[in-house]
Amino acid sequence: PMKDSDATISGYLLKQSRWGPFPVWKKLWFKLVGTLLFYSSSHNSDQKKKCVDVSQLQLRECTSKEDAFALHSEGSKPVLRLAFDDSMHMNLWWQAITKNQVNAASGTDDTDPLTPATSHAMPEDKRRKYKMLEVIRRGIYTKVYKVQDKLTGEVYAMKV
Repeated sequence: PMKDSDATISGYLLKQSRWGPFPVWKKLWFKLVGTLLFYSSSHNSDQKKKCVDVSQLQLRECTSKEDAFALHSEGSKPVLRLAFDDSMHMNLWWQAITKNQVNAASGTDDTDPLTPATSHAMPEDKRRKYKMLEVIRRGIYTKVYKVQDKLTGEVYAMKV
C-alpha cells in the first residue's frame, strides 16, 4: 500500500460489491484517515468518494475468502468485506484500523489534527480555525463534517 500525507494507510483493495452465491469483487482505492475509511474507483478519481466510519465496527477474518476481513456493526451482517494481495497487507490494514479505533476511543487520535476525534464539545478556538464545508456522515449522536483549515486551506474530517 502507498501512504498519502493525511492517511494512516492507503492503497488498492478488493471490495465485495455483490453478496450471495456468486460474489463480485471490485478493485477500489481505499484511504484510512483517522477512523474514516474513504474509497473510490481510483486514487485520483474526480468522482465523489464514499466513506465509512469504522470507529464502532468490529473486524472479523473472512472464512469464505483468503486474505480478507469484514467490518461488522455489532451483531449484524458485514458493512464491508475487503480482500488483500496477501496476508502481510491484510495485517497492515487490520493493525492500522484497530490502532485508529483505539486512539479515537481514548481521545489520543494522532492521525487527526482535531484530536480528540470523538469530542462533542469542540473548543471555540478549533471552531474558529476551521470552515465547515459539508456534512459527510450523520450518526445518532455525532456528525462528521468536511472542514477546511482557514490558514492553510487543508481539508480534514471533523467528528463532532
